[in-house]
Amino acid sequence: MTRSPWHLASLVFFCCLGLATHLGAQSAGDPRATQDPRTVSDPRTSTDPRDAELKPSVEARLNPPRGSDLFDQLYDNGNLAALSDVLIKYQWDLSDYIYDQCNSWVSMTNNESASPRSADAASEKLETKVREIARLSDLGIGDTRFRYYIEKIFNMDADQRIQREEQIEFLARGANVIETASSAQETLQALTSLRQSLSRALKLGDLRGQSRANSLIARAQILNQRPTGARANAREAIRVGQSVRDMNSIWNGWATIIEASLALNDFAGTKQGLQEQHQLALQVGDERTADLILQQLLRLEQALGTYLPDTLIIYGPRIDQPIRRF
Repeated sequence: MTRSPWHLASLVFFCCLGLATHLGAQSAGDPRATQDPRTVSDPRTSTDPRDAELKPSVEARLNPPRGSDLFDQLYDNGNLAALSDVLIKYQWDLSDYIYDQCNSWVSMTNNESASPRSADAASEKLETKVREIARLSDLGIGDTRFRYYIEKIFNMDADQRIQREEQIEFLARGANVIETASSAQETLQALTSLRQSLSRALKLGDLRGQSRANSLIARAQILNQRPTGARANAREAIRVGQSVRDMNSIWNGWATIIEASLALNDFAGTKQGLQEQHQLALQVGDERTADLILQQLLRLEQALGTYLPDTLIIYGPRIDQPIRRF
């Protein structure tokens, strides 16, 4: 009888399966198939435990912490000598850091959900920390601006602390409108919130809040072709921002002045703005930004008295995202 290929294949399959089962059963009963207990893995092939100890130090060298992370780390470790040096080196980071710490203190103090005893302990600990960092900062820099600023905050009464939280909320709301607006016209909606924030900052004597509000008001104005008002508010943002070393307000203020001066055909004002931004970049050690600004200055110098260069770029808070190109 003729066998089909499929029949032959099935016979081969089942024969192999039976043989494998038989050999497996035979191996299972053979004690020689078990692992020799004397066989152990060579410990030299495992990971060297010293590698784990090296990794943190290598990462710290390659990615050193900056700003607030480094301030906190050194303070928590009690290394005040190193902290003093770092505060001087990164003094332009201090305004944001102290501002955020004071905001946390205000929130803790106003928080009614926590038990009074735990809230008091946490706020007192934070207040002690901020006072010490402000003291070391002023001592290293050679002035009293940060101690003056924090005393304003720590001496607020309950109503003033509530007003401060409202001020911060209005500022954030206005900034968000400018950031997410799909047209220049939409940014005008931010002015109401920003002016509310500025009003409270003036009443509370919050210099950093004043500089930020003025800076954002100027930004909304220049986006809507109001160069005169924008330049006035930008100058005020710079003036007040310098008193608390608020780099964000100072830098963006000069960016707005550059743009407003161009709109008013005031090339001397444009040149001044670029020069100020160049100096700021050098002060914080940002050589790349300083070089880019210097290139713009050279182009402007070449063009003065003849025509407006079409390659001038106004840089905002992020150098890789120019505010506007001309």
